[in-house]
Amino acid sequence: MDKKTLIITTYAPPMMGGPMILYNLLSKFPKDKYSFLTGYSAIKTQPHDNKYWLDCEYYFYDEPHKTKRDMINEDNAQKHSGTIVKKANTKWWAPISKIITKLLYIKRIDLLVNMFLQLVVVVRQGVKVVKQNKIDVLIGISGDGLALISAYIIHKITKKKYKIYLFDIYKGNKYSPSIRWLANFIEPLLVRNASKIIVTNEGTMNLYKKRYGNIPIEIIHNAIFSDNYEGLNSEYDPVEPYNIVFTGHIYWAQEQSVINLINAIRRINKIQVNLKLYLPKCP
Repeated sequence: MDKKTLIITTYAPPMMGGPMILYNLLSKFPKDKYSFLTGYSAIKTQPHDNKYWLDCEYYFYDEPHKTKRDMINEDNAQKHSGTIVKKANTKWWAPISKIITKLLYIKRIDLLVNMFLQLVVVVRQGVKVVKQNKIDVLIGISGDGLALISAYIIHKITKKKYKIYLFDIYKGNKYSPSIRWLANFIEPLLVRNASKIIVTNEGTMNLYKKRYGNIPIEIIHNAIFSDNYEGLNSEYDPVEPYNIVFTGHIYWAQEQSVINLINAIRRINKIQVNLKLYLPKCP
């Protein structure tokens, strides 16, 4: 990473789950070579651990005047008070979206209206960050499409190259019907204009090559620090009850596999097997 890069994502470290893959990958890069444009409220309201903030700059499109230090201080104050503070919804587009959808009388369009209004916020802040910090490259991270589309629009405005980083497929993901329609419509435009498409495995690479032919795509496997766990290794000497442990999020992509595993364990009679699920939050 020799160029100054702005990573646009709805979910960023120190959030648990997928963002930890970004933490592992980016923590080895020079902190002045990359920065994040992400959501303050998304991190604030989701499970996160403040020790996993990266050393780079964070810019928040929904709270432009706040910093990661502000969130750490807020978390510490909340912890010391022993109370749970619910952050008020300060998103200006929420009431506007409600009014527009009521006027249109179209079911499920509220998500598209929200997406459009959020795009205005993200793009406005993103263009400002690019110009003020002399950003060279944009990277949009997969999710519900907000970051990917924002990166594309900022690229068109600023003429900076942009890349797509897919932790999950975009078109074909099990979103709500309106967001699924948007993904089907706009993914070809996003992919064909990206200078690079990054995926995490061969299956996703083959899928996108089948969809779009000869595109600049490459694999970066999910990063882990195996040295951190070497001290936990012990000689394999299992005794009953045997434990199967699953860690991470469970959503539609894992749902049927987990159900199959539960059903398989129920059929085991000769030995005792337990399934333990460790999830950042209940699915």
